[in-house]
Amino acid sequence: EQDEKLRLPCLDKMDELIFEAGKLLEGVDADVAAAEQRYREVLKAEPDHVVAMEGLAVLLRDYYQDLLGAEHMFRSALKENQWLFRSLSDLGDILKVTGRGDEGKKLHKKWRRVRDRLKELEDE
Repeated sequence: EQDEKLRLPCLDKMDELIFEAGKLLEGVDADVAAAEQRYREVLKAEPDHVVAMEGLAVLLRDYYQDLLGAEHMFRSALKENQWLFRSLSDLGDILKVTGRGDEGKKLHKKWRRVRDRLKELEDE
């Protein structure tokens, strides 16, 4: 309840749905189906919404153990923005776990380059 009072107003309906999906996944009694519905609603309205893609990918991986579905969502997010930190790392993990270690290593190498460049920029 306190979080609701302190939270800044969302910019639009899609932001609100993303926020709700995250809240639905908190705690022991996570409502996974409702959170998934929110992410899919965002993607139906805005198919290039990378935050929804990453959120759905994590949900598919962590709650349904759907690695192929998660892989698809992470790849879709990376098509929109090839520098997404989370997608690079998490997709690399999935590829390694599913026996595609070489491709996973390449993504992790790119992830490290992005991480290092961000650190450089922070130091400037």
